[in-house]
Amino acid sequence: MRGGDDGVVGILKVAWARLGMGKGLRESEARYRSVFESTSDAVLIFDHKGIIVEANPAACRIHGYPYGKLIGLSGKQIVHPDYHEHFDDHVRRSGGQFRAQSVGLRRDGTPIHVEIQGFVLDYRGWSHLLVVVREITEGVKVGEFLERQVQTRTRELTTLLEVVRAASRSLELREVLKQVAHGLAGALGVGHCAIYLVDEDRELLIPMGGTAPGGLGLGDPAGFRGRPLDPAHHPFLQQIFEERRPLAFHNAGIGPRTDKEAVGLLGLESILGVPFVVGGRVVAVAMIATSVLPAFTEEQVKLAQDIADTLALAIENARLYGQVQEAAAEEERARLARELHDSVIQSLYSVTLFAEAARRLAAAGDAGKAVGHLTELGEATRQALKDMRLLVYELRPAALEREGLVEALRQRLDTVERRAGVEASFSAKMERKLPHEVEDVLYRIAQEALNNALKHAHADSVAVQIVLRGRRVELEIADDGRGFDPAERVGGLGLTNMRERAQGLGGALSVSSAPGQGTKVRAVVPLG
Repeated sequence: MRGGDDGVVGILKVAWARLGMGKGLRESEARYRSVFESTSDAVLIFDHKGIIVEANPAACRIHGYPYGKLIGLSGKQIVHPDYHEHFDDHVRRSGGQFRAQSVGLRRDGTPIHVEIQGFVLDYRGWSHLLVVVREITEGVKVGEFLERQVQTRTRELTTLLEVVRAASRSLELREVLKQVAHGLAGALGVGHCAIYLVDEDRELLIPMGGTAPGGLGLGDPAGFRGRPLDPAHHPFLQQIFEERRPLAFHNAGIGPRTDKEAVGLLGLESILGVPFVVGGRVVAVAMIATSVLPAFTEEQVKLAQDIADTLALAIENARLYGQVQEAAAEEERARLARELHDSVIQSLYSVTLFAEAARRLAAAGDAGKAVGHLTELGEATRQALKDMRLLVYELRPAALEREGLVEALRQRLDTVERRAGVEASFSAKMERKLPHEVEDVLYRIAQEALNNALKHAHADSVAVQIVLRGRRVELEIADDGRGFDPAERVGGLGLTNMRERAQGLGGALSVSSAPGQGTKVRAVVPLG
């Protein structure tokens, strides 16, 4: 029996009033007792001290006490401590009716959300408080659940918006992928996330960036493997490509489809692969992992897919932008090659002609004409030198010109070494920008050393470090390649050019290497 909001209270008040007036005594008492006993709401009567003096069966059921144990208890024993003050206020009431929400307690201490209505009555010659208690715990739980759902979805949408904003700030592919990796890791609350870009020509996944706790990243031997991955040899990746949807894999340490060494070193338990799909093609894959079980709930997988779906086009745009930049660079190299042929090579050819003519005239004893040819030879030489200087200036890397040595070296490692599958680490401690001539020399030295590591040493990893120490700058390039005996190659592998470049600025260059032990090139250049 429920009735309206005031149904039970209203009936009890009317019945009690009729009892008090002595009207229809037997009928009113029967009606009061019927409502009191049969209602599914708890009905309790408290004396002026807050002691329970009467309770109906519903009150015993809701609070978990047998009738004999409930009678005589202080009302505070069935009211949550946070609501004791409100209970005291109700007990002290001298009249009127009240209605409120509260939290009661079962006998075992379990809290129950309740709605209470009450009024003061005269019971056995004394003022008492009658309270009707309706349990609303399920309704409160549903409300709290819905509120949590709204908060979760709001948090997910906020995260998605933040990731999209961060990834959209740049068209540089590596920066976009870095933001995507950090965004995914943050959104899912995990530490490990690596992004692999699809190389369609070679049908490989190329590691492009990632995030991991404690500085552990793709450059680390355990960091998700800084090597291209072949989906044909990885069933886990193969399934992601075929189904074009996220795929979670638990118990990664014992699974047949994972890299046991990486998983073991990282202490991983679960891996989630998330494809970035554009026009039905997988353009990138995020590999997200955690060391906690259970992991990757349906909500997390859906959020990861939402982020991937939203950012797939941004990744593809950044990739296309990079291709356009590379095409522009290739076109510029072709233009410079044409200019080299049309200017410098032609001038040098003229030099050879004038030199040969002067030699023959001198041999024939015609010194006057020989001098004229030597003069023309000098002019041709000066023109060739001028053209060459112009071309050398134009060959200065755009990043070096625009952003300085540190960024130029970083971009070199990104665009050459890492794309070739070589693990590359870079460290720079520079408090200020260096003079242009110093940056040029150090870049050329690093370029030559890196080219040697790539082409001749067949290195698997390289490390570049540049440090500003007071009035000098130190550059070091180390690789784990084949190595060589420096005594047997005094001027080979461009070592003479590197040494002369350093000496041209008053600096020095040293090379340490041994067969099978890699190579370390160190240049020290003073500043002013």
